Amino acid sequence: MFEWFVAILIFLGVIAVTAVLFGGWLIVSIVRLIVRMVTSLAGADAPPADARGRSLRCGNAQCLAPNAAGARFCRRCGTPVRTGEALTPPPLPTRATAPQAAVWL
Repeated sequence: MFEWFVAILIFLGVIAVTAVLFGGWLIVSIVRLIVRMVTSLAGADAPPADARGRSLRCGNAQCLAPNAAGARFCRRCGTPVRTGEALTPPPLPTRATAPQAAVWL
């Protein structure tokens, strides 16, 4: 009889700990969502007016991936993006290049 009582207490303890952790995660998620909504309404995360609509091309002739205006590195190949030179797209390569697929091993 005592073993059943201990098993039930352990089961209820696990459920209580799970409920507390889930409740904490839920509260934090709701607060983050509210903060994100307030900052987006205030325009805190909006890009500068002169950077809107611009994309930077990668300087690597084999990549040429478009990147965000404030990017420091290419999102595809990791090449450093030079902001002064990258605002004008580099010339297109003379031969056709096939896109490279990422291989995860």
